[in-house]
Amino acid sequence: MLHPVASAYCLNKNVGSDLKPLMESCGLGGAESRSSNICGHVFKAGEATYSCKECACDPTCVFCHQCFQKSAHRFHKYRIAQSGGSGYCDCGDVEAWKTDPTCELHAQEPQPNVEERKSSQLSEDVCERLRALTRTILRYSTSVICWQPSDELPDFVLQFDLDPALPPYQTILYNDETHTYDSVIRALNLSIHCNEQQAMILATIVDREGRSSVRAGTNDFCTRAKDEIQRRTSRDTNRRTEKSGPLEVRVMDSRLVAMQNFAIKLMNWLTIQTQHFRMLPF
Repeated sequence: MLHPVASAYCLNKNVGSDLKPLMESCGLGGAESRSSNICGHVFKAGEATYSCKECACDPTCVFCHQCFQKSAHRFHKYRIAQSGGSGYCDCGDVEAWKTDPTCELHAQEPQPNVEERKSSQLSEDVCERLRALTRTILRYSTSVICWQPSDELPDFVLQFDLDPALPPYQTILYNDETHTYDSVIRALNLSIHCNEQQAMILATIVDREGRSSVRAGTNDFCTRAKDEIQRRTSRDTNRRTEKSGPLEVRVMDSRLVAMQNFAIKLMNWLTIQTQHFRMLPF
């Protein structure tokens, strides 16, 4: 599914699913195509974050596990916390750390010299194409990912007819950082009548990806599952966060769910391309 996107960037239908042919055609085989000194790893929910008590400019400045283990801060006094599923690694950000802002992995990345910059300048038409395509990807992705249940479906979703053989709606369970792993498994086991192993698999997906489809069918069928899950978790309380209430569950159009999944895949792909193609303009 990413081949047409890469083809549009490269203006070549015979490419694979990355931008290596474009980098080569633009002469970006040197330092301009290498990784940045800044890590920028985006944390997933539950992932460990590390903050140095001696060197961090404020408590929000954190390292990911990989960078921390290769940094000087592992010998200092540090704090380990669990990410709520937002934020990114500050390795390489000189404004985030009093000393040693970069780990061994990123400190070794060379910066392009003047001659390399001159030889790897992109033409204006290439820059304009990259900007237009990147903006289109970002606008599409944010519009479908940030859709709210109270909103009407986007016009471009309504333009597509769903395969009659596929269920029109899905019950989507979200990771709300309030309910425990066991409470989610128990709620699924009792609400949608799946066995414990199936409930465990669904709970693992929710914990890792942030959400999962737990029921598919008609609107009424999916709504009943949603109501039952929320009824069984309405009195749940998390002592650590002091939050309470039912699990976050939504009934969504299957077309929108499919487009959101593709948008997430697109954003992940774009992130990977920018890590290797540093001149990719936004």
